[in-house]
Formats: sequence, C-alpha cells, structure tokens
Amino acid sequence: ATSTLPHSRATAYQSFTGLCPAVAHMLASGSGVDGPRSRFLSMSDITFDPGDLGEIDVIYGPQLSERALYDYTIAAKHKEVLSPNMPLAFAVPALDGYDGGVLPLARYVTLQHLFLQEDEVSIDGRLRENVTTVPDGRWLSLFNVRYVITDKLHDAWLDDVFYDLQFGAHLSGGEMASVAHVPRFEATALGFVSRLSDTDVPAGSPVGWVEVTFEDGTTQTFELRSGEHTGEGSDAAIRLRWEGPAVPVSISVQATLPTGELTVRGLSMVDERTGSFQTLVLSDRGRFRLVHSGDVKIYENLDVVPRAFLVHEAIVVTDDDEALALMRHDSFDPATRVVLAEGRSMDVESSVSSARATHYAQERIEIEVDSDAPGYLILTDAWYPGWEATVDGQPAPIYRSDLYFRAVPVEAGPHRVVFAFRPASVRAGMIVSLVGLLCLALLAAGVARLSRRRRSVHP
Repeated sequence: ATSTLPHSRATAYQSFTGLCPAVAHMLASGSGVDGPRSRFLSMSDITFDPGDLGEIDVIYGPQLSERALYDYTIAAKHKEVLSPNMPLAFAVPALDGYDGGVLPLARYVTLQHLFLQEDEVSIDGRLRENVTTVPDGRWLSLFNVRYVITDKLHDAWLDDVFYDLQFGAHLSGGEMASVAHVPRFEATALGFVSRLSDTDVPAGSPVGWVEVTFEDGTTQTFELRSGEHTGEGSDAAIRLRWEGPAVPVSISVQATLPTGELTVRGLSMVDERTGSFQTLVLSDRGRFRLVHSGDVKIYENLDVVPRAFLVHEAIVVTDDDEALALMRHDSFDPATRVVLAEGRSMDVESSVSSARATHYAQERIEIEVDSDAPGYLILTDAWYPGWEATVDGQPAPIYRSDLYFRAVPVEAGPHRVVFAFRPASVRAGMIVSLVGLLCLALLAAGVARLSRRRRSVHP
C-alpha cells in the first residue's frame, strides 16, 4: 500500500536536511532562547522552479536516476515554501494547523472564516492551498504571524522594471494607503502600476494623487488622471518623475474619484540614469515590508502582536457566532480588545503594560507580566482541556478568548503566570494503571498462595 509513497523512492538525503534561504531566514529570526518564535503563513504554490536547478543537475545528475532527481527537485520546492509538515521538521511554528501552539480543532476551522470565504474553508486546518491573497493584517497579528511566504507567479516586469504585485491597495474616494517601509534608494522616478474599475469618470478627470516626501524634507505631489496615469479595467504602468536624483522617505496614494475604485497594483522606485530600481510594498491590509526575495518572497508583518500580551478591554459572549461577528467588525483591534466565552467584561485605561515569555516548552509556559491596571493576559496558543494556570503560584482560571485562544485575568502590578499541561486523562490513566498493578499483584499473591496449599495437601 505504501509502495507509491515518496519514502519508497530513495533520493539524496540533502533534499530533506539541507537548509534553503526561506528555512534559514525563519530559523535566524527566532526570539530569545526560551521564548517562542513568531509564526509564519505560507501561501505559495509549488509550481515554481528552484533558482539553483542548474546546480542540482550538475551535483546530483550523475548520481541519481531521472526519477530520483525529479523527487529531489520536488522536495526542494516543498522545503522552500515550508509546506506541511516541513515546519515540524525544522521547528518553526506555522499558522496552518501544524504544531507551534496551533491545533486544527473545530473552532480553529471556524476561525478560518476570518481568512477565507465559506466555500474555501478546509476542515483539515490547512490554509496554504486555499489562501490566494494576503489576509488582513489584523488576523495575522492575532495569530502572531510575523512572516508571510509567497511565490512570484503574479509579479511582472514592465519597461525593464520589476513590480511586486502581491499586495496592492483598493481605494475608493477619500481612502489612502502608504508604503510602510521605504528602503534608502536614490531615484529619479516612481514606477506606478494601477487600474480603474467600476467607474464612469471621463478620460482626463482627476482620480487621485501621489505624495512623495524626500530625504531633504521637500514634498512633491503628483495628480493622477483617468486614462493618462491609470488603466481602464486592466493594468497600466506609468512613471512619475521629479527633477534630479533624490531619496524618497515616504510615499502615499489617495483616491479622489467620485465613484468606482482606484487599484494600485505595485510601486517601484527607478533610477533612470542606471536602469536600477527598488520595489516597494503598498498594502491596504496592513503594514508589510519585503525581507527576502529569491525563489520565493518573505514579507514581515510590521504590526505583529507578541505571542503573549495584555489587553484591558474585554467583551463576554456565550455564542461563537456572536464572537465571530464582533471580531469581523472594522472597529475590532485584537491587540487591545478580546472577546471571551466566559469571565467578566472590562474596559479600563492603561498606559503601561508588558508581557514577556521567559520559558516556552510543549507542556509548560512561563510569562512575566506588569501593568498599571487590571487586564487579561492573552496567550495566542490553542485553548484546550488539561491546561492549568497559576498567577504568582495561586490557581487562576483560563478563559477561551477570541474563539480559540487563552486568557488569564491578572490584577495591576508585576506577576508571574505559569501555564502547565496536566490533563485529567493522564491522572485517570495513572490511577487505572496503579489499580491494574495492584490487582495483578493480588492475583499473583493469590496464585502463589494457592500453589503452596496444593503442595502441602499433595506432598
């Protein structure tokens, strides 16, 4: 039955053990020695070709059969995008239900509705095959997702300039988006890929503006006009030029069209003197920056919430559907507000609060907290029966928060919170085992006694 599975077709062991850039970046970005690494989300397909395909052929071609070489290449792709269960192999926590504090429970599947449409939710807990666009940064932050891995299948070269089209911003009239991180780069123009949709704006009408602030403190504003700077239903690439080379430090785009939508697909700073360029990330779903570009791209979520943090605003609901509806509201900020399945509601002001994981292991987690007001310590690991909590050595309740996570109430001041996994099933198993051993011992003693009596009766 297993003859068709990959393990029965041997290939070079480096296909599993060797580090690739994506894995190396995840391992190098860990927290402290005892603290947890931030999670990542991979939403990349495996249809790309490894950039070192030629080197693979040179090194392993003479040693491996054609089939084994093909399997090596496929394994390299899986490792580059860290598809399940590669995160387990390299001990980097993933969002898609495979360890790292995430369990593919029923409520986790329910929570996937924040990321996916109803017909896209997968009951096995995996996201990578179903997520096609980067989710809202709020939900990534809630799950402690610091990195997003994607491929380059949808990016484009236009007029000899590379444009990263992974994110983009969909702007209605009055809405604005800004580049969260502008690398230092001396440029003469800004490459701009955009389109208009669902609008009857006449050609030449103003539809928005782009504001660029430079290192010397000056600012230049470019007006965008329909047909001249934007495509009609399809992408159009234009360049916004300024006089002389300069270093941009901030870039913002705002839509002013009365109806429809201005979609900014990608931005790149261009030095037309040399033909060099620097791609930028513009997003209306959060603040991101590109930290690695190779066979795949890795983006950093600049607003990521720590694995453990304090909140001082809580709402208690008894229905999961109501909790999901509250979380979907635009005003919900998971970094400051929590929805609880039990406990007490709270809304207090706090100016100073901190939470730091000093020890993080499979069955024991220690967190030091300090706050000037009472609140809830949120640990964005799965709520599950068997976990117990203490605050300064005293038992404390663990409430289910935001459908899926753990919340422990803490008073103002410094505290030490400890989570320990002590499931009742283990204690019950120990009792059953002890009773079984006792019965076995009594049975053995009874058999031995009966044997002695028989010997005494029949010498």
